[in-house]
Amino acid sequence: MGMIVVQTAILALENPLNDPESNLVYFLKGFDYFTTAIFLVEIILLVVAKGLLFNGPQSYLRNVPQIVDFIIVVGSMISLLEFSELSIFKILRVVRLLRSIRLISRNESLRLSM
Repeated sequence: MGMIVVQTAILALENPLNDPESNLVYFLKGFDYFTTAIFLVEIILLVVAKGLLFNGPQSYLRNVPQIVDFIIVVGSMISLLEFSELSIFKILRVVRLLRSIRLISRNESLRLSM
């Protein structure tokens, strides 16, 4: 959860008006690669432990918060690819903002009770 909080704070620093050659932009891009890799490793470990889909009710993609996590990480990976300068892939960068929702889905005390 700490990584999600840090990632959310770092995303707040992103600004399309930043100089593309600045140290801040290089840091943000590097940190984005780093966090995406960490979240990808987390998904891989969970899939190995639980199975992807057809391993019973405990399978990774049988839980809505984990499906959201999967979509967020896949969207993050696509947005980091070199062809992400195309306009359709720039939209996928917004998916990275959903990482903060992971914090809520993992912490019961942050959820609203209905």
